[in-house]
Amino acid sequence: MVDWAYVRWWVSFATSNILGGVSPAKDWLKHLVPVLWPKDKAKVNSEPEAELSTLRKDQDLEAMRQMLTLTRDLLTQAQEREANMAELEARLKRRDEDSAALAERLGAWEEDLRAREDAIRGAVDGFSVPERTLRGLFYDIRGEFTLPEDCR
Repeated sequence: MVDWAYVRWWVSFATSNILGGVSPAKDWLKHLVPVLWPKDKAKVNSEPEAELSTLRKDQDLEAMRQMLTLTRDLLTQAQEREANMAELEARLKRRDEDSAALAERLGAWEEDLRAREDAIRGAVDGFSVPERTLRGLFYDIRGEFTLPEDCR
């Protein structure tokens, strides 16, 4: 960064008249390089490049803050999604375990049902002879059930 006060002093010294008068070279330089002799005395050492760099830094800092905020928001969303996914995976695992238990119970129920059907078939086969006898007694030729006349 240039300290314009030193530059101004050296230019004034180099262009000054030794006898103390006003030098035409100094007037010419004032019009050519107005940054050396600003009209506003409050901005004697002001440098437009420094102001622009400060402004750029402020803008860059604001952009970085916005990006940091956005990144934090995205990170929070990702963590929430990850927690939701873990919860959903746990629920899915429980459902798989429940369905496996139901499948085992269904298999046992089917085996029990088959055993009962086999037992019924055996019992029906054992009763088939008396049933045929009883059927002949109470059913007519067309297969309709009729009671004997003395039971009516």
